[in-house]
Amino acid sequence: MLRSNHGTFSSRDRPRSVWAYPANASLNGDFDVSAEVTSTIFDLQIKTDGTKLYILANGSSTATTIFQYTLTIPWDITSLVYDNKTIDISTLVVGAKATGFRIGDDGNKFYFSNENDSWVIEQSTLSTPWDISTAVYDSITSAYVDPTYSFSFKADGTMLFVAYTQGNRLVSYELSTPWDISTNGGAINGASIKTASTGARVEPNGEHSLCINNPGADTVDSYSMEPSWDVSTMAIVSTLTMSERGAVALDVGEDGRYFYVGGGTTSKVYRYRAGQ
Repeated sequence: MLRSNHGTFSSRDRPRSVWAYPANASLNGDFDVSAEVTSTIFDLQIKTDGTKLYILANGSSTATTIFQYTLTIPWDITSLVYDNKTIDISTLVVGAKATGFRIGDDGNKFYFSNENDSWVIEQSTLSTPWDISTAVYDSITSAYVDPTYSFSFKADGTMLFVAYTQGNRLVSYELSTPWDISTNGGAINGASIKTASTGARVEPNGEHSLCINNPGADTVDSYSMEPSWDVSTMAIVSTLTMSERGAVALDVGEDGRYFYVGGGTTSKVYRYRAGQ
């Protein structure tokens, strides 16, 4: 028998990870954030312990805004409560328009891709970890060659993975100083993905990547990587066709039980649960 935080189960009953088997996942809750988010959700991130959610979208102003929420029940999207905390990206970099973002796994660093500055990734510090309203710009950037709406990091901050919407590629970069994007030494590996991906994440152990495909595909694909972290070896192993039309944002719970999508025709965030 095996044990999880939710009780005991046999190996036969254990849910398959959404990292490897999104095709077996099913819709398992949603939450409407239209009270705060008044236009398309571009990107989202769930905190590593499942207690916070961050949403990148256009709010009541014309600036690009990130909204912060608490999940009063970890990982349960129906328990979402607005924290009344935001960051207006243009207060960090004048004229900036973010299309993707990430907070580092320790909650101290915050990054966003800036469409209005040749798609550079900009770096900031959160003076209070995981509090998006405390972001202070570090004046550190790293340039990339094509439009990107999604990127993610290895958990130790030594690798950066960028999904390019032109050319349909996922590319890995090495950071010689962890979490410092100015130390990007250039692309290590790259691979083609099925369609332009506006949301791509890499499994914490580097064995899979999960990509949401747009425009119009409305699918989530799992790609295996062998050896781990080598995106040049990516091969599709599982695909889920979603009911949400035009969803563009994706994040995955670290243990692989859930993934979350947003965007498209509604201001809702949806949770999918791993199947058996």
